[in-house]
Amino acid sequence: MLEEGLVTQEKLKDFMHKKVPETLYDLFMWKKRNFEFNKANLKLTGQTITELNTMGLILEASRRVDEQAALEEESTEEEKALDVFDEESIELTSIGVPSISPSDSDKDD
Repeated sequence: MLEEGLVTQEKLKDFMHKKVPETLYDLFMWKKRNFEFNKANLKLTGQTITELNTMGLILEASRRVDEQAALEEESTEEEKALDVFDEESIELTSIGVPSISPSDSDKDD
């Protein structure tokens, strides 16, 4: 892209500075994790290099994992509450208590 003049070095660095952390955060969100590290000597001459704050990335990723776990737990609790509500609704209709929908209440007008 650089060689073809489709993007400037500065724009590519800006993009990489935003995209690389988001990709790493996504890796932390995987439910099953298998990682493999292969040590290699890379020739980076002429490559765009994005410097990142490793500790900052790990802390932010950990925060996101914790936040997602809390949201999932909250969602599970809400689902349990709705399940109880649904069960109670079924019991009421099974003993002959009519249910009222919004369209039924508008008929009185």
